Amino acid sequence: MENGSNGLSFHFDKSESKRGNQAESKIEQRRKNFLKEQDIDEIKRKRDDKNVSLRKEVKKNKFAKRRAINLPSENKKEESKTKEVKYTVDEAQSAWKEGMDIMEYFKIVNKTTFDLPHFVFLIELICSREDHKILFGMVGMRKLLSFVNNPPIQNVIDANLLPILLGLSSRKDIPRLQFEVLWCLTNIASGQSEHVQALIDKGAIPIFISLLGSEHGNIVEQSIWALGNIAGEDSYYKSMILKEGAIKPLGQILSNSEPNSMLARNCAWCITNLLRGKPLPIIDEMYFLVPILINIMQTNTLKEVLSDACWGISYISDAGEKAIVRILESNALEPMTKMLQSEVNVIILP
Repeated sequence: MENGSNGLSFHFDKSESKRGNQAESKIEQRRKNFLKEQDIDEIKRKRDDKNVSLRKEVKKNKFAKRRAINLPSENKKEESKTKEVKYTVDEAQSAWKEGMDIMEYFKIVNKTTFDLPHFVFLIELICSREDHKILFGMVGMRKLLSFVNNPPIQNVIDANLLPILLGLSSRKDIPRLQFEVLWCLTNIASGQSEHVQALIDKGAIPIFISLLGSEHGNIVEQSIWALGNIAGEDSYYKSMILKEGAIKPLGQILSNSEPNSMLARNCAWCITNLLRGKPLPIIDEMYFLVPILINIMQTNTLKEVLSDACWGISYISDAGEKAIVRILESNALEPMTKMLQSEVNVIILP
């Protein structure tokens, strides 16, 4: 190239220019690959952060609702015809007659109003040796622990009541008592990390898992609530549940649950908490869950169940290429594609 104004001459080697462009192209490609890897990591991190946030909100909402729910009426039609009667603690105590059926007495106790000043009295009842008094105390304690604001969870722990409650959880002879005890333990498990740790220290996890085999559906559901909450609290707690072998009984319960039932919702939620993050279950347990979760997608319509099933498959896919192959071999592509057509964000997001 000539510069006519000063007589200087410049010569460019086209091969050098080409090599320079190639080098720049390689650098640019490496930069893009690096950014792509960073983007993938960032997407995973954001997904995990978002999911943790969602799970904590779900946990908060679930237990707020759970605490606010009264026990279902034994006969809703009959109750709707008459005005509901409320009893004071003194009236409920006086209502017990020798030889009275304990479930008849429960109906009275369940309509009794309890407040925090009754706490010490309830502990005395729970520590008694008479079944009707123990049931009375457990119903009252369950109602106190069901307060939406400031339930006396720490008070229960400080009173060293946890070993007694965990011991009463084995009372198969009185299923209603067993249920009330588990409801109390579930609400304790909904507290702060130190409350969950206190439960674990007393050996609660294997007890909850053993009760997954109960013949009573409400006992099973309460145990699932407790395990799901503990698993969602901390990865270390989750690993303890996995080591105790919770995945297979939970998978069997989910597989046999009625579509769109509360049991299906709670079980899918619990399983998803156990699949989220590290450590993952062993590979055989994840393979065991794949067809169950896919079937749940195809047989349920509730958004909560579908969302948890999708998250479950998504978490299993994080285990690597072999897990992804197993998912594809289980014909997951069609139901997952169908989920993408949903108008509900919590189903599309996973």
